[in-house]
Amino acid sequence: MMPPVEDGYPTRDHVVDYLARYEDRYQLAVQRPVRVNSVERIPGALRVRAEHEHWAPGRW
Repeated sequence: MMPPVEDGYPTRDHVVDYLARYEDRYQLAVQRPVRVNSVERIPGALRVRAEHEHWAPGRW
């Protein structure tokens, strides 16, 4: 879970830092930059379509 913030909502930098640490902690193979064209629900997963790729990244 993202650590709480003092007042209101987390800042952009707080969220970016959290996601970078999450990516490192779980050794995720995040590809950048990728422009996503669509996300659709398929049985047991989500399908992500981009300009040159498409993925069904896992169960949700």
